[in-house]
This record gives sequence, structure tokens and C-alpha cells, in this order.
Amino acid sequence: MIRRPPRSTLSSSSAASDVYKRQVSTQSTGDLLASMDAVFAERWSGMGASESAPHQYVFQHANGLCVVGLSRHHPACKSGVVESVNFRVELGSSKPSGKRKRGAAQLRAENVICTVQTTEGKFEAVGLVNGDLMEVNQRLAQEPGLVAEKPESDGFLAIIRPGGKQPEQIMAPLTPWSDYLVSMCAGGKQQQEQSHENPDQRAEEL
Repeated sequence: MIRRPPRSTLSSSSAASDVYKRQVSTQSTGDLLASMDAVFAERWSGMGASESAPHQYVFQHANGLCVVGLSRHHPACKSGVVESVNFRVELGSSKPSGKRKRGAAQLRAENVICTVQTTEGKFEAVGLVNGDLMEVNQRLAQEPGLVAEKPESDGFLAIIRPGGKQPEQIMAPLTPWSDYLVSMCAGGKQQQEQSHENPDQRAEEL
């Protein structure tokens, strides 16, 4: 498990970045996200939801690395039981090595990275970020249900190192995470109100 760095370390963005980079390079993805809630959940430099790939998110750390996955509102998280998460073969076997992470798979934002199979159907997920694939979430091979149970933490899909762009450029096309959650809550409330109205409207029509 990754141990929480001292508070003095986390108070410095550059020092925190160095600590995080060392953790990413030496720990498995499962270990990294197992402690993500406690260490980094409140330290994302950017959080957003995609419009081109609805209900997918990008959480960016101060060091530039991006965690991508499905939000709790994605159909795959709400359509039956998640049976499997199948990453593209070349991505699942990608193992970057060395300080420069040589051998990392190159991704385009629109590239499909995996298929989520549920009892209700199949759902494709894309990378959302142009860059180098650092890791896919290997835990999902044995625990696919994490995608629905903890979609925004342990059930993430992949970690990507963006190529070339500044952080604000990466997050610019995305809907701010807080706005996205508000819209989802508002949408759910509206649907609930409509479901209560429909029987009355139908009765009036009859």
C-alpha cells in the first residue's frame, strides 16, 4: 500500500508531484487507487465530465497525470450487474518502463480503451485524453463490479500521461465536475416529478 506522505510534503505542489510520480512508477494501479481517497481525493487540480463521451470523467492531478473512468451515472453502472471489463489486448499488455516510461501505448482521446459487459449489454469507454497510457486498472480483471460500486475511485479505468498540452487545455473541453453533478441531480429530480405527473395527466385524458 502507498503510505500517506507527510503533510509538509503535500503542502508543496512540486514535492507532492515528485512523491506521486515515484508512487505511480513503483506501485500497481490497484494499490495506487486503493489509497487514492485518503491521499489525493481532495487534491485534484482539475475534475471534469466529457460531453463527447457522456458520463465519463477525467480527474487530473497536479503532476499532470489523468485518471479516466465512468461516472456513477453512466449506463454501465446502472444497467444490471457488471460481468467483465475487457481492455484492448495491446493496452492490457502495455508496460511502460524507465524514467521516461518507454513502451507506453499511444492514445487518442477518441480511442476505445475497453468494453464493459453487464447483464444488460455492452458499453464502450474511450480514453478522453491524448497521451501515453501509464496503466490500466488491473483489479477490474478480478473485480469488474468496482466499475459500478466505486466508479470514481477504485473502479477507475486507466491512468494517462497527457502529451504536450497544458492542464487548462486538457480540462477546457470538459464540463466542470461540480456542474455535471448538479445537472445529474436536477435531471433525476425532473424525471421523478414527471413520473408522478404522468398518471394524473393520463387520467385527465381518459
